[in-house]
Amino acid sequence: GNSPAEVRVYYGTTDGGSTTGSWDTMAVVSTDQSGMALAQSIDLAGLTTDSTYYARFAASNAGGLSFSSDVLTFTTTPPTLTVADCAAYEGGTSPAATFTITLSQPWGGDITVQYTTMDGTAGAGSDYTATASSLTIPAEALSGTVTVAITLDTESEPPEQFELQLTDAGSSAIADDTGVCTIQDVYADYYVATDGNDTNAGTLAKPFATIGHTR
Repeated sequence: GNSPAEVRVYYGTTDGGSTTGSWDTMAVVSTDQSGMALAQSIDLAGLTTDSTYYARFAASNAGGLSFSSDVLTFTTTPPTLTVADCAAYEGGTSPAATFTITLSQPWGGDITVQYTTMDGTAGAGSDYTATASSLTIPAEALSGTVTVAITLDTESEPPEQFELQLTDAGSSAIADDTGVCTIQDVYADYYVATDGNDTNAGTLAKPFATIGHTR
């Protein structure tokens, strides 16, 4: 009939076809639905991890119940995590390294990953602040960041490195567990005097370049 319908989704670990009793679970998506357009989201309860599910939409009104001919499939395999390399500088205000941790796909719940820093050619205390903690990536988000403080240093030295290691992410697998931060030397602005005399501090002009330098 043409009366408003209740839109349902039937789902389970097997395809129940057009028989309501053959599906594990039913959830109501929308009530009093009229017309063809339907923009709606719904959380499906009772799902287990690492499983494949089937789903069909159906509409029910005074004229009866009608199933969609299309069957949907989805899996509940948790996303994998990776941590990217980064670069940081020893100068400026509150220098820090920012590591980005990314999920392979969005997930319906929060994912928490444990991490710790590890020395390389850069050492904790002298070059950066050691940390061991956890990061929670909220449901439906794809990434989060971890910030590690860098020790302010004005001495010229070669680039140094340390690592952020992901140690545990619960049921989620860690595809890349190590991010490497390369700490670069200080960057500074160079100025040129307007009268051509670079030793004349009283007539310094605006910087014409920002470049790395050694002392």
